[in-house]
Amino acid sequence: MAVADKETIKTLAENGHVITPQEVADIDKAEKTLTGNDHTVKNGLAATAQSMHDKQQTFLKKEADLKSKPESDITKDDAKDLQSAEARLLGHRPPVGSAAALFQSIADKNEGAHQREDASIEGKKETVVKADENLSTDKKEDAPSKDSDVSEKKEGATPPQDASVPAKPDASATTSDPSPAKITEVHEKKDDATVPQATAPEAMETTKKKDEIPDSQEPGSQDSHP
Repeated sequence: MAVADKETIKTLAENGHVITPQEVADIDKAEKTLTGNDHTVKNGLAATAQSMHDKQQTFLKKEADLKSKPESDITKDDAKDLQSAEARLLGHRPPVGSAAALFQSIADKNEGAHQREDASIEGKKETVVKADENLSTDKKEDAPSKDSDVSEKKEGATPPQDASVPAKPDASATTSDPSPAKITEVHEKKDDATVPQATAPEAMETTKKKDEIPDSQEPGSQDSHP
């Protein structure tokens, strides 16, 4: 590569010409012959060629790495890193249609897709959370009705006061002395058990009447027949 000045080297690199190590060595040799100096001239043609070669190799390596990645995995950080490398090579911001611009577009598309996916996931999560909250609310609302049912069952199972609790006996009747009633009962039993006996005069009268009956009127007497 015949090089007359540094701008030519930069222009060749910007237009896609890959500066090789051999070209750098050829420029360095020609420059030393021209200047008569055995050392590489600072900021000279060979130094410029070497610098452009290094920048170019850095950019090309980053570009190759991104090309080897799945397109869906390219991020905005990847595109930004490549853009910086290309800007150092060109000396200005990469133009539209450059490699950096291409990968930036891919990264933007992926980010938008990820945002939509994240939004969808968040929406599903919110739906699940709301469903859980509604279920929890429904359970809380159902709880009082269950308690009410239990209370109603308890009330239905409770017998009336008159049927479940026997009436308490009258304290005055319980504590009163039952002796008179018992004595009366004993007298009644004695009266019922007493057999009336005939008095002595009545017994004598009965015996007298019996003796006055004629023998003919006694049962079995023979004189009663004609």
